[in-house]
Amino acid sequence: MTNEEFEEIKTSYIENIKKYMVDSGGLFSHLSIFGEHKEPEDGQPVTAIIHVPIDPRFLKSDQSKDVFVDEVVPELAKVINEKFFIKGVGWASEAWLRTAGKDQTVTNWKDLPIKKEVLIVTIETEFKNDMIIYDINRTGKDVTSDGDIIDHIELIEQEDMKELNASGGNKEQTGRFTGLYKKFKLYA
Repeated sequence: MTNEEFEEIKTSYIENIKKYMVDSGGLFSHLSIFGEHKEPEDGQPVTAIIHVPIDPRFLKSDQSKDVFVDEVVPELAKVINEKFFIKGVGWASEAWLRTAGKDQTVTNWKDLPIKKEVLIVTIETEFKNDMIIYDINRTGKDVTSDGDIIDHIELIEQEDMKELNASGGNKEQTGRFTGLYKKFKLYA
């Protein structure tokens, strides 16, 4: 995958996530696997995006998140790698953001106050990892064309994340849901 292809996939993926979130008033946590079918069609590679919703029960505690990442992801990777060449893995979720000052010593991150609600989107490939974080601003309610009442959402990209991604994806990004591309490639 070239840098240009990565940027095209990233832009399209993020725009679709943002549209879904604004249109529905929220987002379900999910993985997205970008790949190519191992069996080309008429000699041409066939690209695929496989969206995998994450059951909310896996997101209730640190323990259940670890089960998802350490047990479910490897099993999922085995199945997907049977039919696809994995080119990238994305993860998107709403989250509560906690922050500490640069000079602050933190012994337990859960003791930090929740600063705001955010949308986190990561995209990882063999040569580049990007994390994009948007502040979620819920400004009231909307009614969908189906008559459902949803949150009216505005998404504002965090400026400090632009700097991180401008580094070429070379700054370390950590967290339980990072390194998923490498996990998927282990089972190729």
